[in-house]
Amino acid sequence: MSTGRTTSAPPPIYSNAKLELNETERQIFDDLLQVAINKSAPTTLRAAGGWVRDKLMGHASLDIDIALDNQLGKDFAESVNEYLAAHHQETHKVAVIMSNPEQSKHLETARMRIRGIWLDLVNLRSEQYAKDSRIPSMSFGTPEQDAMRRDFTINALFYNINSGEVEDFTGKGIDDLKAGVIRTPLPPKETFLDDPLRVLRAVRFSARFGFQPEASLLEAAADDEVREALGHKVSRERIGAELEGMLKGPDPVGAIRLLDKLRLFEAVWGLESTAGFPADAATVLMETTHQLMNQLNSEDESERRQCLLAALLLPIRGIQISNAKGKPQPLYNHIIKDSLKWRSKDADAVDVLLSNVPSLLAALTNDNDGSSIRHNKSSGDIYSSLGSQKILLGRTIRRLKHLWKPALIIAALLEPHKDIPPDTIQPWLHLPSTPPDNDTIKRMLEKCKTWEAAVTAFGLDTCYEWKPMMDGKAVMTALGMKQGGPRLGALIDEVIDWQIMHPNGTMEQCRDWFVEKHSTGVEM
Repeated sequence: MSTGRTTSAPPPIYSNAKLELNETERQIFDDLLQVAINKSAPTTLRAAGGWVRDKLMGHASLDIDIALDNQLGKDFAESVNEYLAAHHQETHKVAVIMSNPEQSKHLETARMRIRGIWLDLVNLRSEQYAKDSRIPSMSFGTPEQDAMRRDFTINALFYNINSGEVEDFTGKGIDDLKAGVIRTPLPPKETFLDDPLRVLRAVRFSARFGFQPEASLLEAAADDEVREALGHKVSRERIGAELEGMLKGPDPVGAIRLLDKLRLFEAVWGLESTAGFPADAATVLMETTHQLMNQLNSEDESERRQCLLAALLLPIRGIQISNAKGKPQPLYNHIIKDSLKWRSKDADAVDVLLSNVPSLLAALTNDNDGSSIRHNKSSGDIYSSLGSQKILLGRTIRRLKHLWKPALIIAALLEPHKDIPPDTIQPWLHLPSTPPDNDTIKRMLEKCKTWEAAVTAFGLDTCYEWKPMMDGKAVMTALGMKQGGPRLGALIDEVIDWQIMHPNGTMEQCRDWFVEKHSTGVEM
């Protein structure tokens, strides 16, 4: 590993790189300059990293990182507040993020808000890495050292607030930004072995901006030593956060395809081997889902991310493994909860989607054997074939809740392959590794719309919000029951089934039906 950063830096100022400030940014920088000039030890202020990159690309940015050449962020932030107060401007408390090696924070960072914009203030840094950790030890550094320690050249640019000029100490940041290239300031393998998380950041930035990773970067990212380091040197939480950023970005499919190209699924999933995982087929399923969601105008960010992950994991929906207590659990649950460390609600959402889509598909296609519904046609149309289908549909939507519309997309994916046993992934290995053509996408889109219209026509689009027209007390009173027990839950389910069949029915009608049904001794 590298133990120091030295570089024969090119002239840092590129006069042809112009950065246009808006009025708020100009006022903020004027305030900071006044503080820097008035201090006994003048300070050079530089806006750093992502803010500079985004401004040069014409994107708005509401967070600004300020690099200080000769003092700590906390000291400068307190001076800024003193200046603002003296000039009758609004001040906010300075938050100090203390040095914490366990969280990759080796020098404190001051965070404050000025004129509605968040600023992080920290001194220029140099860094040293230990062989067995991605967390460096840091110390004060020069602008050149600070630039060269950063992950990519496009993130290593500075805007010198004192001079009003853009600085490129790597000598390649501006050119790479113009050409759309992801490149590391230092040799990529060295950079990745120092901090393997940067491999995933390279994937995320490539997909986010539509940039092309530089050839030697791709070679280094796919290196066995780098992939092993990613799996063992980076926390699961950080890996999960990067994958989440990819799925929330503008090109989640491009990110996943690049992960596959670099053979990174094993490290990302946290599995000893992904030799049997049908990465090509899974990526095609996710890409198809992405296209359908875009055309169906799916806007909820959480639902989009959960649906994309469900599509990606659909081929392994029936695979079970043992959890820490030796009990079986779906492999996809292990991946989401234990490997990616995503929130429980995300794991629950994917579980709800993958476990309920088969019954949703059966109800929508009238292709179920009624095994989950006990038929008794003598009790009326509620138990007819169509009634069974409608009840199955309603019950499934009540389990899916607000996810029933995303579930239609997963159902459309599963329909052509519904006969594949869910406990095997081998048949998926023979699926096409290229996405479906436009005509196929159009047919799937129309199918999703038809299914959605059917749910609405049945009056079931909000059935997951319904409360039973007869609660436990009403049921017990109607039947003269003195205590509840397991039977009470089944009786309330009967009430819900009646509501599914009669979405416009009244409480009185439901009670009359219920009493008559049980007075005749007919059982479901």
